[in-house]
Amino acid sequence: MPTAVALTKFRVPRPRRDFVRRDALLAHLRQLTLDKPVTLICAPAGSGKTTLMVQLAAADAPGELAVWVALDDSDNHPARLLATLVQSLLPLDMAWEMDPRALVANVTGSGPEARAVLAGIVNALCTVPAQRVVWLLDDLHRITDSNAVSLLDSLIERLPEHVALVLGSRTEPALSLARLRAHGELGEIDASPLRFDEPTVIALAQHRWGSAPALEIVRDALARTGGWAVGVNLLLASSTGMGIVRPALQHEVPRRALFDFLAQEVLDELPPALRDFAIDCAVLPELNPARCQAVTLRGDSDDVLDALLRRHLFLSVVEDSQPVLRFHDLFRDFLLAQLARKPAAHAQLLHERAAAAEDLPERAISHWLDAGRWTAAADLIVRHGLRLASEGAYATLERWIERLPVDVVAADPRLALLRTECAWSRWDWEQVLLHAAPAAEGLEQSGDLPGQLRAQLLLSASLGALGHLEERAALTERSLRLDLPASDAAQFHLQRAWSDFSLGHSGQVGQHLATMNALVAEDPARYAPQVAPTLNCHFGGLPGVTEAYLQFAALCDSVPKPAAMPWHSTPVVLGAWAALWQARRAGATQALQRAEEIQHRFGKVRYVLLDATHLQALLLAATGEFDAALQVLEALLTDLASGDAEGLRRVWQRPYRSVLARTLWMAQDGPGLAAQAAWLEGPLRHREWPLTAGAVESVRGQAALLAGALDAAQDALASAVAQHARYPAPAFYADPRVALAGVHLRRHDTARAWAAAVPVLQEIARDGTPGRLLLEPAALVDSLLALCPAKAPQAAQVAGLQQTLAAWRSAAAHATAHPTADTPPRAAPAPLGPSRLPLTEREREVLELVAQGLSNKLLARQLSLSAHTVKRHLANILDKLDCDNRVQAAALWRRDTD
Repeated sequence: MPTAVALTKFRVPRPRRDFVRRDALLAHLRQLTLDKPVTLICAPAGSGKTTLMVQLAAADAPGELAVWVALDDSDNHPARLLATLVQSLLPLDMAWEMDPRALVANVTGSGPEARAVLAGIVNALCTVPAQRVVWLLDDLHRITDSNAVSLLDSLIERLPEHVALVLGSRTEPALSLARLRAHGELGEIDASPLRFDEPTVIALAQHRWGSAPALEIVRDALARTGGWAVGVNLLLASSTGMGIVRPALQHEVPRRALFDFLAQEVLDELPPALRDFAIDCAVLPELNPARCQAVTLRGDSDDVLDALLRRHLFLSVVEDSQPVLRFHDLFRDFLLAQLARKPAAHAQLLHERAAAAEDLPERAISHWLDAGRWTAAADLIVRHGLRLASEGAYATLERWIERLPVDVVAADPRLALLRTECAWSRWDWEQVLLHAAPAAEGLEQSGDLPGQLRAQLLLSASLGALGHLEERAALTERSLRLDLPASDAAQFHLQRAWSDFSLGHSGQVGQHLATMNALVAEDPARYAPQVAPTLNCHFGGLPGVTEAYLQFAALCDSVPKPAAMPWHSTPVVLGAWAALWQARRAGATQALQRAEEIQHRFGKVRYVLLDATHLQALLLAATGEFDAALQVLEALLTDLASGDAEGLRRVWQRPYRSVLARTLWMAQDGPGLAAQAAWLEGPLRHREWPLTAGAVESVRGQAALLAGALDAAQDALASAVAQHARYPAPAFYADPRVALAGVHLRRHDTARAWAAAVPVLQEIARDGTPGRLLLEPAALVDSLLALCPAKAPQAAQVAGLQQTLAAWRSAAAHATAHPTADTPPRAAPAPLGPSRLPLTEREREVLELVAQGLSNKLLARQLSLSAHTVKRHLANILDKLDCDNRVQAAALWRRDTD
């Protein structure tokens, strides 16, 4: 988990010795947590929200565990919020289905991967041995990012029945509170019950000073503060404040009036030495004697902190042993406003001292930035940047780098490498190109070989993704001439395979992958995770590639796997592709199901998602489920068109569109194929890969064949065959030689038809890829195989192919009639996306009632289930349908059943 997070965020603040117990209010809060899954305590700053939550957390209720989270500004991002939530739960005795670090590191936004983390949290919480868990999130008003708020909404939807969420906030959060209220699932405490009354004020004074003030003083304090807890405390603690006549201070007090109030009632009452100490130490998010001494240079910081604590100066004790204290946010804001009145150089000096004394890198970096010490900040960012990136803190890194002056960033290639990593996480390849080249050049000049190679690798991959094919090839060859460690050499040999594939040297791809595998075999545990993110299915069906895929999968299988990791899905998917090319139906479907499970656990492993969805569609088509395959591909293309990566959309939309056209060709859908041919029409666009031209010509010829335009079909397919000879891409488009043989059959020229088919059969025999024939129209394949002369050299091969195809079709027909675990995942309706797990019968029943507007309680009553069981069904439904909340799931249900 993030090592730069202060553990004090997860420690319940110590109740002040002089606080007044409000037993009735505490009992009311406890009852709300028992009755409602979510309780919101919403009141202005200084109303006593945290004090009440602390009392609840500190209560030693039998069978109950309290989990405390003090949210701060760094949590206002989906990935960091999830990391904080997960880390808060780690001390509990729970069973995690997968490594929590891997779960969080896979998150780049609020999409499916974030929802997978929520699923992991919920499943882990279900294993807690305690009867109840009270999860308290204080300072929720700091979470304003819409995606982060959406994640909290999703978490609330999924929480197990034995977990109660308590939220403390100054403002009403943008959660789905209306729905929670409508379903009776929200407990609320606002400012009114938190306001002090006469008995509370008297009890507070007696507890603090041993005697009660005069009743008129109590009433005056209440009148002037409206019962606002901080205001009452200020007036009672002030030796002169009771006689000052001033308009009543109400809850909705303007910030300036509030600060004036604090200045007159608190700061002016402090001795100058204490006042200066408090203002200077306001730069610290948490105070301990060592940090305060470093900032103020006072050797008596321990005594001064104790004196401030005795004066009830809005300090809460986070930890006793050191000690660690924290100013109330409201008061710290006020102190920082006072500090801003001093010369800027003074505040910068304080931040410098704080940074030098800070153990937590994230806090130290913020201090160096506030101090304007750019070099020190940059050095620390670089030192911890890759670790933070591995923890998903890309947004934080980019925010820090943006604060640095342009000339400082430009002068440090290490910062350029970090910006490259951040852009790569989003597949923002244009930004990768912008930063990777100067990073590689600068790191080479500084002698940083590992950094140079990483920059060159990301640059090479992005050049290829954006269609700069010659530049990628040249960079790859230059990199391979360096004295490379095995792990880097393996990755650059993979880049060489990509280069040769894109430039028309497809016969060498398998050799490069074999070299890559030999290097990975030196240390699979270290090297396989590094290679996996850039190895995918595009080479499928080429010479030597099927064997290379299986070898890489075997190397990955040899790595001990104590917990699932995102990269594990790569070898599984590659193994499934290899099984398809070998026409091993059970192997392909079972491997794809395992990949689906890993994808589901981690939400979406972006570099594998396209491969898995692509394969799912082809498996469905190969088993005759053309409508389902088309739905999967349409959803994939919609996702591709709406994605953030412009390069992916520009370069790869037509190749993936050709996969959809291939499915229509397999189904012999003439009108549908003609429409796709029209969509694909046109010469190569800027930076498109050359293989696209072969795909376009092939689809045009297939559409003409189905329309009966044999001359046009023959011309287009002859052109496609010429393109295919140099740029074959069996994973994307059907073999044009098979369609050309179909033209000859339509002309009753069986000799030419057989002659066109023979080279295809020879390649299948050479590469062991009979599955290629599964991705052609079944009737056409059968007709071509039937042309084989009895004494032809291919006779034995053809007999074997006929048996293989018959076995596949028989198994597919049996699976359709009798679904089993071997059945390929069926596609959900297009709006649900390309990679969704099917709902059980009970889950569909629950979703239907949710769509009718029933609350969990009514659902439980109607289905004779426990509320806990209903909650678990709903959590599973949201995970499987990739929805944030029940409203989205219900909308999908209604749309798909209309």
